[in-house]
Amino acid sequence: MRAPAGTGPLLLDWVERERKDAAALELLQEIDIAEERWEAVAKASARLVAIEQGEGQVRAALRLSHACQQMGRPEDARAGLEHARRKQPGVKEIRTELRRIYELVGAERELAKLLVAEAEEEADPAVRLEMTRRAADILLQHGDVEAALPLVRTVVEANPNDIHATVLLADAHLAAGEAAEADALMDAVLSEGRTRKPSEVALLHHRKARAAGIRGAADEQLASLQAAFAQDKNNGWIAAELADMAEAVEDWDLAVKVLRTITLIDGECPIDRTHAFLRQAKIAHRKGDRQRAVLWARKAKHENAEAPDVVEFLAELGES
Repeated sequence: MRAPAGTGPLLLDWVERERKDAAALELLQEIDIAEERWEAVAKASARLVAIEQGEGQVRAALRLSHACQQMGRPEDARAGLEHARRKQPGVKEIRTELRRIYELVGAERELAKLLVAEAEEEADPAVRLEMTRRAADILLQHGDVEAALPLVRTVVEANPNDIHATVLLADAHLAAGEAAEADALMDAVLSEGRTRKPSEVALLHHRKARAAGIRGAADEQLASLQAAFAQDKNNGWIAAELADMAEAVEDWDLAVKVLRTITLIDGECPIDRTHAFLRQAKIAHRKGDRQRAVLWARKAKHENAEAPDVVEFLAELGES
């Protein structure tokens, strides 16, 4: 129901005196939503989250989140959504929205805990498994092996033939510093003789490389990274690790080969195109090939003319 003209100021005055009048607050909220006054919507919604129950609290929490996102301040919705979830832990809409906010603000540990809780309520086995897998992956990235390990085992037990689940278990061993266990796990899968996708085989060799790195076996690490790269040249993470290591051991031909491939990768990669070109330029310069150094540096500049390190290197070469 639309409020009569001029109602807003009267309502505002009223709710400042009667701070727990939920009906008046909600009517004021409706007016502010219609006028897209998101700061006012967020303020009223936060108050409603604190005083309401049931559907009214859910509605207020969702409106709070929407208003905060409209203002570009999703973190301001977090406390209200967390309060609503504590009061109504079974409401899926609240959990889903809180999950969105955690993702937007980078609250990954909290996101992992929420994913675990959601997985317990999820009826679809495939969705439940994916939530558990994602929670485990987040915890492993943060080094919380103790919390991640039971989740990893759940994923592996649910689908023992899933290579990604097996790799996740290897990641748990690696995070715990158990290189031998991870290595043995990868070797067991590689020796099965089963036909697998090249991208899956690449993951196995990639984890063997990381295990070798933990053991300090640099030659094995480089060989495994090369094997992984040969299987999947579109995996940016593998390519970046191989490029870094090739430069570290001064295998310039290998480094250039991988860096050139990185400039063609469309997916996620820790080395962007600008710096893939710049690193090729610096290698050429190190090898005394000024012409190629200028060529690659100009390509880097074409990608990002404002990059300070590109501008600096071109100046070093005597180029503008």
